[in-house]
Amino acid sequence: QDVVCFAEDVKAGTKITESLLASVEMSGYHLPSGVLRDQQSAVGEYVTTDALAGDLVTAARLSKSYPGTDPQLANLPAGKVAISVSLKDLAESVSGKLREGDVIQLFAVEDDSALTATAPQELQYVEVLAATYSDGADVADDGGKSTESIDSGSSKETLATVTLLCNPQQAAVLAGLEHNAKIHAALVVRGNDAAKEQALKTQDDYFAADSSAAVEGGN
Repeated sequence: QDVVCFAEDVKAGTKITESLLASVEMSGYHLPSGVLRDQQSAVGEYVTTDALAGDLVTAARLSKSYPGTDPQLANLPAGKVAISVSLKDLAESVSGKLREGDVIQLFAVEDDSALTATAPQELQYVEVLAATYSDGADVADDGGKSTESIDSGSSKETLATVTLLCNPQQAAVLAGLEHNAKIHAALVVRGNDAAKEQALKTQDDYFAADSSAAVEGGN
């Protein structure tokens, strides 16, 4: 019988393409349960465990969704990137309460003597992909309850960074601010899908209008 195997070594979390698969003929006796016989049924799936070249592809080794601990980074929308910025003080991160899915506005203090922070138009509405402790562990939404330390101690951890979904222009602004300014976040939307969609569309429209103006100016 024709069965599907891996054509090369693959790591857990890999999204399967046709180039990673091969078909081989094997006796129908003692084949593992769920072994695939059609390569196309595996294409687009994720590998849940490390596999070696020649290993048979079974349904149990595949998942339609990314099996890792950071699925929000597995399928970024076209034209978008993920970038992290520091928000180490409670005052900078809405008292450490930012969570995945929030829409925030970012402010920057580039001069300690300044009385007012700047509010970059490029960063009016930005989606949070993850909020992370200093040891790299993501903050989970605990329904408003205080979060215990990732270690065995009982001290509360402080948010260290947030990872944001941005376009390349926003990422460039954020990288500059990370190096030259103190960044503060303000929560704009949480738990309202319609408001979130509208806010992000407003931000996208800003870049679309800016791009159109640049084209017209060039002409």
